[in-house]
Amino acid sequence: MQVGAHFIAPRVVAAAALCTVLLIFIALTITSQPEEFPIATAPLEVNDAPAANLASRIRVEISGGVAQPGVLELPDNSRLIDGISAAGGWGERVDPLRVELCLNLAAPLEDGSAIRIPTRDDRLLLGLTGVECGPLYSSAGEIAAAATGGGAETGATGGKIDLNKATAEELDTLPGIGPATAAKIIASRAESRFIIVDDLRARGLISERVLGEIRALVTP
Repeated sequence: MQVGAHFIAPRVVAAAALCTVLLIFIALTITSQPEEFPIATAPLEVNDAPAANLASRIRVEISGGVAQPGVLELPDNSRLIDGISAAGGWGERVDPLRVELCLNLAAPLEDGSAIRIPTRDDRLLLGLTGVECGPLYSSAGEIAAAATGGGAETGATGGKIDLNKATAEELDTLPGIGPATAAKIIASRAESRFIIVDDLRARGLISERVLGEIRALVTP
């Protein structure tokens, strides 16, 4: 190739053209870089569910006629039947008659309480006769009182008032029980002994509210 009076070799022309193409390609590549957008990151959420679950659990002691007696950890608002299931179910020596007469399997469990499931050995162990229920439930407050020496133990009743033996003065100390109601209780037991605490309600001697208040304080 000849420009004016100068001759330019074809190789030089080809090299110049190639460089031009490369420069154009590099320029286009640089100008076509995608725009960067900031990535929004959500703050990490701390799951407090495990702590809440730990705070909503209770511990109770279940002994007697269960397969695996001991201290159990249960969800809050558990019922007695839930505790029995957690203790392995009914034991071989459970007393079905006294379970039916003396226990409310739907009763809610209280943290720190102790429940004894009746067994066929209780006559020997606790000196019970007939179908007496004996001491089957102790609230956390009663256990604490016994541990500090508060409250007197009265034989097999564990400090509870015996509905079949208590005097009018002893019955009068119960919440919701006045002299008139105490007299009715004494008159009723003279005709027929109390088998379970719920007999007070079944015979129309007290209200459902009073029954709930004294259930843990008395025994038949």
